[in-house]
Amino acid sequence: MKRLLIAVAASLLAMAAFAQSTPQEFMQKAKARTGYGDYQGAIADLSKAISMETTYVPAYVERGIVRQQSGDQKGALVDFDMAIAIDPSYVRALNARGTLLMEMDKIDEAIADFDNAIKQMPTYGNAFLNRGKAKLKKGDKDGACIDFENAALYGKQKALDLKKKSCY
Repeated sequence: MKRLLIAVAASLLAMAAFAQSTPQEFMQKAKARTGYGDYQGAIADLSKAISMETTYVPAYVERGIVRQQSGDQKGALVDFDMAIAIDPSYVRALNARGTLLMEMDKIDEAIADFDNAIKQMPTYGNAFLNRGKAKLKKGDKDGACIDFENAALYGKQKALDLKKKSCY
């Protein structure tokens, strides 16, 4: 009987903790789990955040990134697509999907996402950096060099190394 009471109390405490948590808190827990390599735990936390707020775009993007890191390209693409469907101007989602598409050798689609991210935020250094990498893969060395220069201009100093390595 005592064990049953303890189990019920523990269940009630767990439910209360879940009820008091916000999507943002689950997102923070997920980021910590990702840092420790606990991808499945991170995905579970992000799924909880999404179930609490189905239009919480940052959770879809973060879950997509974790899925990509764990090798689940298909699941990552679904998450990035959902984030972009909810908010087509969310540059982090466009950049993340572009990075995944580049990894999947869908270079033209990746460049389109980076173009869109840059259109939404013309000072987004990550999109310039990644578009430069995609252009380099495609054989557009001149375009890549311009993008690396812009990426550095907007805070991505590692783009200078890529420029030195690829453009001279």
